[in-house]
Amino acid sequence: MKKKIAIILALSGVLLSGCASDEIGVIGGADGPTAVIVATPETTSETTSEENKAENEISEDVLCSLFEENLNCMYNIFVLSSLNFEEEQVAEHIHRVTDEKFGSYAEFESYVRSVYCKETADMFLYDYPYEGNPMYRDVDGELCVDSYLIGGKGYYVDWTDYTLEIVSCEENRCEFTVTGSFTEPSDNPVEEPYTVTGVAVKEDGKWVLEAMIH
Repeated sequence: MKKKIAIILALSGVLLSGCASDEIGVIGGADGPTAVIVATPETTSETTSEENKAENEISEDVLCSLFEENLNCMYNIFVLSSLNFEEEQVAEHIHRVTDEKFGSYAEFESYVRSVYCKETADMFLYDYPYEGNPMYRDVDGELCVDSYLIGGKGYYVDWTDYTLEIVSCEENRCEFTVTGSFTEPSDNPVEEPYTVTGVAVKEDGKWVLEAMIH
């Protein structure tokens, strides 16, 4: 009897200790097994939380990729220049775009939406530079540009050796800074650090920029 009581106490101690090894143990005496212990790995809420966090995190590499596509949009598509186009007009001051990257308007739209959130992408596609009067047009599925709406201006920020740093990240939002250099034209130009803040948001399962960064 004393031996059985000791075994039961030992069993209680094992159960209370929260053992998480994946093993099967038998405690018994001469007259047969007294207890069988099956211990399985413990799943904690902390582990689940860490897994969810990892799924929702965005890396600096992804942010850098988005930022560089953003620069492409600014330099070569919307703000400082436009995509190359044919001289021949399909309508008054409307020309077919010749950029091989975009074989159709749908491909162009898909690209813009891969860089920016819905609200910003809609603005560039339908209301840039003027509301209801966009630079790029869908003409029978082809990507065309309105040459009257192509503009350009001086831009003195150099992003060649930019640095990017994540400031804060939540489940569907990440704030970060990007630092380049700025040199204002003058008789004695001085290069200075230039830092802007950007925001990436997770929309329909993918990370995109909340607005153009310039």
